[in-house]
Amino acid sequence: LLHVQLWGRNLLWYAGMAGLVYSVGKALLPAKEATPSVTRNLFEDMDSALKYVSQYTHYYPEHWKGRGWDAKVYQSFKRFFDSKVKLFLFELAALVLAPYILFFKLSKCAPAICEFCLVSKARMAAGGGDVCGFSTFDFDTFGDEAWEGRT
Repeated sequence: LLHVQLWGRNLLWYAGMAGLVYSVGKALLPAKEATPSVTRNLFEDMDSALKYVSQYTHYYPEHWKGRGWDAKVYQSFKRFFDSKVKLFLFELAALVLAPYILFFKLSKCAPAICEFCLVSKARMAAGGGDVCGFSTFDFDTFGDEAWEGRT
């Protein structure tokens, strides 16, 4: 049996491949504990999971209560909490785009940025050092006359 060839391969190779496919397939089957039983109420499970998350986020609006199964609740929850894959892709994009923006786009504005920092700095009392004058909320010195309280 060890020397029998089938399509250019030994029968032992085919037995090994069959064992590999069987092992991978067996590993992909869900455990018995993971499969929901018929007696479980999945709507209550979704509501309890939403309550559990709200303990940590401290956000649980009235229209979410008892409606963890609803697609609108899911969409509003998903809007607040992005998936980790999406966040990871945004971080990768930031790694590429930040140097480009800083070098190519902001290098033209560097003299104006430096001039703004020199003009709008304010000295803090008691050794605080120089800060941006607008951060002190001294609107008499650093206010804009054209603004006049408009938002």
